[in-house]
Amino acid sequence: MTLFLTQGTHPRTSPGAMPRLETRQRHVTGWTEHDVAVVTVTTPQLLEDVVADGLEQELLACVAQREPCDVVLDLQVVNAVSNAAIQAIVQLHDFVQERGRRLVVSGVCPCVAEAIHLARQVEAESTLELFLPMQADVPSAIAWLSGST
Repeated sequence: MTLFLTQGTHPRTSPGAMPRLETRQRHVTGWTEHDVAVVTVTTPQLLEDVVADGLEQELLACVAQREPCDVVLDLQVVNAVSNAAIQAIVQLHDFVQERGRRLVVSGVCPCVAEAIHLARQVEAESTLELFLPMQADVPSAIAWLSGST
């Protein structure tokens, strides 16, 4: 894990934020903005090899460093997911929820959204929106978390 102090904000976040501590790992980058942990997945294809390479551990560690806060999982660069990767997202959701916080996913392409939706329907009768709220981008997700209860 590498820590960087960066000036300003991430290109997909709100303007005017103070310098922040950014965490970079093999598959994720994380920072905190407006008391929300933002975790960006930087690997385009979340297949079994990526999960075996520690994706779930990186997600959980990135969020644990920023507790307690709500979480935005930014999947903007992701264009393929395996069942193992979806399970890693489910584990992240459970980790966040056990701490009384919320997880919102942003930047999801249609094929990834469909894969998540299908995996959840096989596992349970819940709808995707109830299990895992989705927003178009990081600023929208942060706004959603700020405005919802």
